[in-house]
Amino acid sequence: ELVDRYLRCHVAAWALTEAIDTYRLEHKGPLLERAEELFPRLTNGRFQGLEVSFDSNDEPILVGIREGGERVSVKGMSEGAREQLYLSLRQASIERHIDLHGAVPVILDDVVLHSDPSRKKAILRSLAELSQRTQVITFTHDPQVIALAQSSVHPDLLTIHEFGDGEITGALQADISKATVHRIDEQRAA
Repeated sequence: ELVDRYLRCHVAAWALTEAIDTYRLEHKGPLLERAEELFPRLTNGRFQGLEVSFDSNDEPILVGIREGGERVSVKGMSEGAREQLYLSLRQASIERHIDLHGAVPVILDDVVLHSDPSRKKAILRSLAELSQRTQVITFTHDPQVIALAQSSVHPDLLTIHEFGDGEITGALQADISKATVHRIDEQRAA
């Protein structure tokens, strides 16, 4: 009798968990749905998606899903992956705002600071896509980011404004001849 009762409770708990998971997937908000599309792109496939899960206190938490289904909490992600997750959520939010209220300028500073070069390219391409819907301005002090943007973003979507004396220093010299360059100090003098 106890075994029978236990089995019924166990099966009921399993069925309830499955129903909750199905409902959550079917009613995922548009913001999380879009972020789930962006996150794998920005991480070059290291993460396959996002999911709302629950911690030990039954509080909802966001987790990244790796290949093979491994779930990784935000705390368990590298600094770069957290940066890409934040950018995925931010871009999804901006796109949602554009859909509902119209375009707004987007200004980002060193948005790829903790990313490796291949993920930097993916982020820059994603921002270039966003720039077709609204103005996107990114600041960087890193010449590698300029070079990566030039190699991964269509020239029609890229304009480089150079502040200072015009000398770009660093290990990787950017080829700024491929993009429109506006020298800020020359414009002030004019």
